[in-house]
Amino acid sequence: MHDNKFIGINEKGSENRMRYAIDFGILNRNEFIVDEKGKQIKELDLKKEDIVLVEIGCPKGKLYQYAEKCKVLLIDGKETDKARKGKKTHKEDALTILRLHNEKPKLFKKLNVKDKEELERIKQFKIYMWVTKTLAGIKNIQKAHQREYGEELKVINKQIKELEKNKKALLKPLEKWIKPQLEQVDDIKGLGPRYLIEILLFANPKKFPCLSAYLKYCGFKGVCKETHKFNRNVKSAYYMVVDGIIKHREMDKGETDCCLKTSVDINSPNQKEETGAILKTNGGINSSKVGEGTKLVIKTIPILNPPQTFGSMYDEFKKNIGDKNPDWTKGKINGVTINRIATFVAKEVYKRFGNQ
Repeated sequence: MHDNKFIGINEKGSENRMRYAIDFGILNRNEFIVDEKGKQIKELDLKKEDIVLVEIGCPKGKLYQYAEKCKVLLIDGKETDKARKGKKTHKEDALTILRLHNEKPKLFKKLNVKDKEELERIKQFKIYMWVTKTLAGIKNIQKAHQREYGEELKVINKQIKELEKNKKALLKPLEKWIKPQLEQVDDIKGLGPRYLIEILLFANPKKFPCLSAYLKYCGFKGVCKETHKFNRNVKSAYYMVVDGIIKHREMDKGETDCCLKTSVDINSPNQKEETGAILKTNGGINSSKVGEGTKLVIKTIPILNPPQTFGSMYDEFKKNIGDKNPDWTKGKINGVTINRIATFVAKEVYKRFGNQ
């Protein structure tokens, strides 16, 4: 059923080369490994000249480990689905990947230096997150002890200081990497280096074919409620960005300027966009025509320069949603509002980074 003849056997040094095709479980993410003869093996003993064949989207930690030891070739999972001859199983998929490398090697993309650098940054950020969570846990223990006994738990003070120092050191090289991109969103005050790093590492818009696919991955499409398939960490990061926007929204008041922006009809279920030169005065719309061909719609929120943009939208959306749903609790109204603003922030991030 599967022809495992090794293509490229005449390449220099290939007589010592081994190929391994690997499939991963959806839930437990365990490896299912077959060698180039189609035989399942339990553990990998990789050498520099070996080749690992995996699907795009395999666990980043595993990909990092493979890339450190040998050559890695990636294939789109859709190609595996199309070429699969039997029932979908880990073994069948691993054998299919191996067969595709024999028959259609051009379907595979080599993991290059740039990809490896990205994997290194992902590892760095994940360590940063583990240190952050550990530090938060220790600080909570400190607070609990202080509440109960009225004194600090001095035995952990040293660990807290050391973790805080390490936390800053871990983020420093990532902040240096993100600096050019940060300049592109410096007008969105809630979107600082820490959250932009996470968004561009785990949900970089340029890796998505369209806005709809991006929003779906981030959890901002209606279908996500049914499938529960989206990146929860990225969605949480966008929520935290909105939290920062809310804190900065007072800057919106009293601003007056004129610019070409997009206005959003809050009463439209489709949230259709209309573009025009909008004169902004104290957060409102001056209905005077500005320039030839200007299109102003009274039932719109003026899009101000971020963070004023999203701060104004938050207040308007919250009021509008509350008025339409008087039986909702304040918490629910706020939650729905934050989700909607986070969606617009994700759209803006895609717009700025998606076509580069």
